[in-house]
Amino acid sequence: MKLPRNETIGWGLLAGGLVALALLLPGGPSAGGAAPLRVAFGWAAVPLVPALVAGGVALLFADRLGWQVRWAAIAAAEVGLLALLAAAHLAEREPWFAARMGRGGGVVGWALSQLLLAVFPAEMAWALVILAAGLALVVFGRALAPAWRPRRPAWLGRVAAALKATRPDRASARPAARDDQPPTAAWPAKLATAW
Repeated sequence: MKLPRNETIGWGLLAGGLVALALLLPGGPSAGGAAPLRVAFGWAAVPLVPALVAGGVALLFADRLGWQVRWAAIAAAEVGLLALLAAAHLAEREPWFAARMGRGGGVVGWALSQLLLAVFPAEMAWALVILAAGLALVVFGRALAPAWRPRRPAWLGRVAAALKATRPDRASARPAARDDQPPTAAWPAKLATAW
């Protein structure tokens, strides 16, 4: 029996979450220092495990419950997480030491921050990280199902309608188009009168 794509990915995420949980627990492979998952992802190791398990379970039942998987939201969340990991290491005084100890953004955050710092100055690297996190947040919000988005309060809709009603009609304020000019010649004249 061949599993549907969402179920296959769901089982993979669930198994990955359980392996990640084993790599996050003390003892075993982490007896000599920080847990391997903490070294890899720093502070994000703790929320990563429940996110993988919950995502795997959600994908397992998505087709049965009629849920639509919003891959754009998942991709945006991943880009946002990577931006936050890089930001955590841009703020570190000794980034490599912090990564080995499982602090900041871990080795992943260290690698991203060092890549940005090798190409851009520190201020530009910060700007790019903030821009990436902001864009990820916007894409994530737009990719969510309409029922999950916050609704606009009713009073805000009334204010917008009142403002729209008080604004003069822009169509009547425009000068009438002249028939003696071709459409290409009308644009410079409209631009000159607008300025």
